[in-house]
Amino acid sequence: MLALESVSAGYGRLAALRDVTLEVRRGELVCLLGANGAGKSTTLKTISGLLAPRSGRVVFDGEAISGLAAPAIVRRGIAHCPEGRRVFPYLTVEENLRIGAWTRRDGVAAELDAVVAHFPILGERRRQAAGTLSGGEQQMLAIGRALMSRPRLLLLDEPSLGLAPAAADATFRIVGDIRDRGTTVLMVEQNAYAALRMADRAYVMETGRITLAGAARDLLRDEHVRRAYLGG
Repeated sequence: MLALESVSAGYGRLAALRDVTLEVRRGELVCLLGANGAGKSTTLKTISGLLAPRSGRVVFDGEAISGLAAPAIVRRGIAHCPEGRRVFPYLTVEENLRIGAWTRRDGVAAELDAVVAHFPILGERRRQAAGTLSGGEQQMLAIGRALMSRPRLLLLDEPSLGLAPAAADATFRIVGDIRDRGTTVLMVEQNAYAALRMADRAYVMETGRITLAGAARDLLRDEHVRRAYLGG
């Protein structure tokens, strides 16, 4: 479904990605692991059109999308849920959700009903200002907003960041359910153990390069991964 082919990208004179090659197959949940500054968020930004690659190609469903503007990529079926949730705090829950469907011309009401059915707490608080929600509820809202575009591929950047353990566990269950319902997921996640337990496959990034890849269950047993990301 998605392939990065020798992609390099950066900010100004800073090279953040160096010859990155990876793939995400239809129906998978793939996690991207690495230390802060390894290039994980930059990888998602390059896929979603927030950053143009300097070289290489991003291919989605057999067509190159490198260099397309972000709205065009959303219309192709990719949604990006960024790190830090970034809800619009002074807008209501429902207004935040509707913003997620701004590229669509029809079916918005039906999709809103589907998202609210998936996240009942958002239905209960649809008239409430998003900034008054708890951290876990804001994460549900951010994911729900991304789902409003009806994506075939969902990019999730650190969905458990800053959440209490119970809220983080609930978020992971939601992500697993989204995959089980048929949406392909590429997830950056700081909690490597939780991510590898639920993922199908994983990639490890270091200083802008992919250094390790394989089935998630195999990386859980890998000595380097255990020492670097799983506490030994």
